[in-house]
Amino acid sequence: MANSDPDTRARAYQRVLERLRSLPGVLGAAAMSGLPPDRTPDAIATPVENYTADDGRPYATIDYYQLVMGNYFETMGIPIVAGRGFERTDNVSQGKVAIVNETLARRIWKGQNPIGRRLRPPGGVFGASDDAWHTVIGVARDVRQRGVERPAGTELYLSLEQHGVSPPSMNVVMRTTLPPAALSGTVERVVREVDAAVPVVRLRDMDSVFAESIRRPTLLA
Repeated sequence: MANSDPDTRARAYQRVLERLRSLPGVLGAAAMSGLPPDRTPDAIATPVENYTADDGRPYATIDYYQLVMGNYFETMGIPIVAGRGFERTDNVSQGKVAIVNETLARRIWKGQNPIGRRLRPPGGVFGASDDAWHTVIGVARDVRQRGVERPAGTELYLSLEQHGVSPPSMNVVMRTTLPPAALSGTVERVVREVDAAVPVVRLRDMDSVFAESIRRPTLLA
């Protein structure tokens, strides 16, 4: 949002999501830092408790950090295959939590149960005030973040609502029975009521996002 304070931005995004969820025809709304399936890898060195990489270092380089707000997994249709997703009670919990994807769980814990294991994401990456240990509460189905023709990378999900912060820009997604054209004016009004300085850009359906991501591979094929 327009205000540079990450705490203020987080509250503004929460208000936008709440208003979007109340719109007729909207079944769910969420926000995230990166929109699949055409992302650039983050490659963030992340300490993992009781872990040593093949090169002897006590951290793993995680390909993607996905910073989310709202009912992200439900809205995007991404199954939680072990453990659980983020819940509202996590927002007031003192213990920080995280969700990993299948590839990250398999690569770090090699067949062992990842639930209850701990990682320490660098707080500066997403605006947190410290590098707190996060307990893994769930495993999400892999999502191909860098194109449908590439295998899924390792991915770590963090709840921005639990930290009360937000980056300057976010991707807002809605699960709806209405086409984007029918929602465009309403979405712009909702955002303008929260922060008049924020533009709404590239409102489109996920079919269009997917088609754009496969255009180059299709052409090369």
